[in-house]
Amino acid sequence: MPIFGLLGTFWKPLVGLLVIGGVVFYWYYLTSKIENQALQIVNLKSQAADLAHQRDDIKRRCEENTATLKKALEDQNANILAFQGKAEEMEKRAAQQQKITQTQKQQYDKRLEALRQEQKPATCEGSIKFLIEEGRKATWIGQ
Repeated sequence: MPIFGLLGTFWKPLVGLLVIGGVVFYWYYLTSKIENQALQIVNLKSQAADLAHQRDDIKRRCEENTATLKKALEDQNANILAFQGKAEEMEKRAAQQQKITQTQKQQYDKRLEALRQEQKPATCEGSIKFLIEEGRKATWIGQ
C-alpha cells in the first residue's frame, strides 16, 4: 500500500493544497456573486426609473382625464340648465294657453246657455229666419 505511505508522508501539503483550492474557489464564487448583484442593482435601478416614468405618465393622463371629465360635466350642467329654462318657459306657455282655452270655454258655455234660454222659433220658416239673423250677428270667439 504505497498510496497510504505517500498520504501519510504528504498529508499536510495535500490538506494545504485542498484548503488553498477551496479558498480560491470560494473567492471566485463570491466575486461572481458580487458581479451578479451589481448587474441586478443596475437592472433594478433601470426598472425603478421605468416605473417612475410610467407613474408620472399615468398621473399626467389622470389629470388630463379629470380635466376632460370636469369640462364634460360643466357642459352637461349648462345643457341641463338650458333645458330647465326651456321647460319652465313651456310650462308658462302651457298655463297661458290653458287660461285662454278656459276663457274661451266659459264664453262658449255662456253663449250656449244664452241660446238655450232664448225663445226658439216654432215653425220651419221661423227657424231659417232665426239662423240667418244669428249668422249675421255671430262673431267667433278669439277673432
